[in-house]
Amino acid sequence: MYDLVVVGAGPAGLVCAERVAKEGKSVLVVEKDEVVGEPVSCGGLFSKTGLKKLDIKPKKSFTRNKVKGARFYSKNQMAEIGKGRERAFVVDRAEFDRELAKKYEKHGELILGTKCLDISRKTDSINVLLEDGSTMKTKNLALATGPSVFLRNKLGFEPKNGHISAVQYEIETDDVDKDFVELYNGSVAPGFFAWVIPVDKKTLRVGLGTIDAPKKSMEYFEEFLKDFGDFEVISTGGGVIPLYDPQMPVRKENIYLLGDAATHVKATTGGGVILGCMAARTLAECLLNRKDYEGELQAIKKELKKHLMVRRFVNRFNDRKYDELVSLLKNRDLRELLEEHGDMDLIGPFSKELVKRPSLLVGAGYLFVRSLF
Repeated sequence: MYDLVVVGAGPAGLVCAERVAKEGKSVLVVEKDEVVGEPVSCGGLFSKTGLKKLDIKPKKSFTRNKVKGARFYSKNQMAEIGKGRERAFVVDRAEFDRELAKKYEKHGELILGTKCLDISRKTDSINVLLEDGSTMKTKNLALATGPSVFLRNKLGFEPKNGHISAVQYEIETDDVDKDFVELYNGSVAPGFFAWVIPVDKKTLRVGLGTIDAPKKSMEYFEEFLKDFGDFEVISTGGGVIPLYDPQMPVRKENIYLLGDAATHVKATTGGGVILGCMAARTLAECLLNRKDYEGELQAIKKELKKHLMVRRFVNRFNDRKYDELVSLLKNRDLRELLEEHGDMDLIGPFSKELVKRPSLLVGAGYLFVRSLF
């Protein structure tokens, strides 16, 4: 009988498991893939402040690059935010996940290459049936199964907000600017955006996502890649990224959801590692101290709702309105505000500073009104 079984050895599952196991509780993590962290389907761009919130030091073993800012593109405009100091790390996601697994394995058990086939409740336990025929019994169960819906839906957790369809290549090319991420908005990627993340002097991660687009994301991606000239494809990836659903419960008695399975993903960027791991730490503390998971998640849920509101707002835009938005980002006062208070993960701190600047609010209000027509 385990105190906790976690299905899925991604960052959220491992962070929760490590915290609980470190307190002397019996914990088992079950992962369907043979190797932790593979296959990779992530841009691997983590904010410096986000890693600090998780008490994770950016080690050389998984850090590939340090980014100082971002360039935002619309059809006819470009704005650059951030200069000077490092703001984000480009990581090797496979090595990052394996680093978390090493920390966890000092305290708990990890089974690799084994699928969880079924979950059933018994009088005094939750039974977890594995594909080798064995059954593990646990007092608490956490599903950290990423975008996979089989077990989650079987247990009655069904989000309604849909998903982002994404594709990404890692490519080798020339003349990479290591300091800036590039983000392309508008009809190039309906409902979401395209991205270019510098890995090193010759390597880029190029990706694109869409939401409810008339064509498949790969068709838009192939068109986007035409601007890159000659390049060599190193690896390919992609899949679906869930959109946050504030109405979906993340707990049913002693069964809990974590990470992408809980839709703990920023609808603005599709990133889920930082806030997902923050929620995972919250679950660990709730299990250790008998607190209410749903209740303790309120601060994180508020941030996720803000990201969802921003995504719904900008998804009203056509190319002309994206041009207006990017032009607004060129405003010196707004740019300085973003550089000082902007956060890849938390919208709240920036919005509090924005309301103190009436002139900037007028511009943002104008853009909001324009989006309605």
